[in-house]
Amino acid sequence: MFSMPRLILDNFKGIVKGSINLGRVNILLGGNNSGKSTILESLFLIPNPIRFVPYSYQSDKKLHQFRAAEVIQELHKTLDSKGFIFLLNNYRAKKASVKLELEKGAYSLFLHLINDSINVELSKNIGGVTTYYKDVYLKKYSTDIVIRKSLPLKEEATNVLSSKIIDMDLVALIYPFSVY
Repeated sequence: MFSMPRLILDNFKGIVKGSINLGRVNILLGGNNSGKSTILESLFLIPNPIRFVPYSYQSDKKLHQFRAAEVIQELHKTLDSKGFIFLLNNYRAKKASVKLELEKGAYSLFLHLINDSINVELSKNIGGVTTYYKDVYLKKYSTDIVIRKSLPLKEEATNVLSSKIIDMDLVALIYPFSVY
């Protein structure tokens, strides 16, 4: 018997705490500011907010590819939002989470406000196998995405990515999440 996917939000954007069971087809109805876009944006981000997505823009005669979090941030520019602080409830929450429970496992996205950055932690548990990734930071008041990773030989490196600086080699270092 198939159990319905369940989306659980905690301090994510305008939703303090809530959950929704998802069917094969879902229609979201509600007034302005009732959470419809928040549900869609959470589903867009949960596989991996720093993955490259098929949206791009042209600047300086070059084509730049967006990351998932940058797409959502671009949408919120029209609301005078700067950086990624809008992901946290009421722009003040210290932590937020999004969890998608599936029949065969779960995806989780945790956001923790630390000084001027939002630490991003991802976990995927499918079929009893857990994959975990952290050391990604979204800047609170800018569009920078910082990815800290351990290199071979225990060297540490910091890569700062913004909508103007995209290092395609870095994609291989971040495992792909896929929601099936």
